[in-house]
Amino acid sequence: MRQDRTTPIAKNKKPGAYAIIITVLIVLIVLTNLIAWNSKELSDLYRDNIFVIWGPLYGKVTGLTDRSVGEIMLGVALLLILLFIMALIILTVSRITSSFRKRRVSQISEGGGIPQAHARTVTDRVCVVYLKVFALILCIVALIQTFNCFVLYHTSTFEEKYVSEYLKDKGDRKYTIEELGALRDLVVMRANELGDKLPRDASGNLTYEKDMATEAVESMKELGMTYDGLSGYYGRPKALYTSEFFSQQYIMGYYFPFSMEANYNDVMYIANIPHTMCHELAHTKGFISEDEANLIGFLACIRSDDDFFEYSGYLSVLGYLDSDLKESIMVDTAARHGLKVSSKEEITQESLEAAGVDVSAYTEEIHAEYDTHVVISDKVRQDRVFLTKEAWDRVEQNAVIDTETVHAASDAFINTNLKANGVSQGDAIYSEVVALLMDFYVYNIEEELQ
Repeated sequence: MRQDRTTPIAKNKKPGAYAIIITVLIVLIVLTNLIAWNSKELSDLYRDNIFVIWGPLYGKVTGLTDRSVGEIMLGVALLLILLFIMALIILTVSRITSSFRKRRVSQISEGGGIPQAHARTVTDRVCVVYLKVFALILCIVALIQTFNCFVLYHTSTFEEKYVSEYLKDKGDRKYTIEELGALRDLVVMRANELGDKLPRDASGNLTYEKDMATEAVESMKELGMTYDGLSGYYGRPKALYTSEFFSQQYIMGYYFPFSMEANYNDVMYIANIPHTMCHELAHTKGFISEDEANLIGFLACIRSDDDFFEYSGYLSVLGYLDSDLKESIMVDTAARHGLKVSSKEEITQESLEAAGVDVSAYTEEIHAEYDTHVVISDKVRQDRVFLTKEAWDRVEQNAVIDTETVHAASDAFINTNLKANGVSQGDAIYSEVVALLMDFYVYNIEEELQ
């Protein structure tokens, strides 16, 4: 008597610990970003109550070494990515090879042979394990990036937190050319005065003998006595070991969210370093937008008792103010001639001639109006450089990739990162500091703009 047997139904396999951890991390990352995008109040609550504790604690750990931990992490990340690509290639080749073997097994089986299928090789198992580890590391990095950077893009800005309340009675108005010119002239006058009295070497380049990193921290702490969001612990700013590579990207400093460090380019001209240090330290307090970090760095420098820091602060905004004043004069002069434009890019010889404007007369009017403003001294002009010629020569001589390629790739990355976090104007946000400066000066020292 034959007994029929049924094949047992396999029970649903429960997800393992790895799958659960990965799922939880992904859900947490997505959920946190969704909340941040949709609630400024909750983002502010996180920055003002959690980040202010978490950030300094994390920063103290990475601050145990003078070397940039974030820069080391970038190097490790590059290695991990290369290993990831290698693992994918090995597994892909292995799958293709396995497919051929299965066909061979099938052909031999039809001929009567019963060969054994090859088990997964040790190399394959190692690659699979590595891919799982890589995915876990990627999730952890994304989580840290979310809490130390992405959420902070959606918090209240420095202006909203400290300045807007004082500007309510003024309404949302645009500033006049006269007000912009007054602020620009004020900054130029103070820069001219400081540029004349600071020590220089035989080549005319600025020199500084004190501990700049310590002074930067003290300047930020001093500013924190006025603005509570900037108070508390600061780690020492760290020089980038690969400053020459960052110079090719025209980057003065870098805030590494996954290491909570303020880093600066020590190849650039020394006049840029104080403001850059304070700018990057502002990021470690959760003020992540570039325009507000520019403003905070400026305020920390000009309120310092150190003339060199004060000078660096004025130099950091002078270019923005001078450029905006020139553009405003161009647009205003064009409007007086009947050409309605909103930016200098719209003003061309063709557009002027089409509107019946004499190009030579138009150009003379612009120069005449600009020349009524304070002249930038030769020393200030000399100090308004990113790198000296000698530094650029060293950078180009040691470059592995040409500067133009590196700069283009850097611009694309920065714009993509800003826009991905809701900053629609991309790197144009760097120049928005002029609007903040105008608001700040009107709120603080309006009498100096009369």
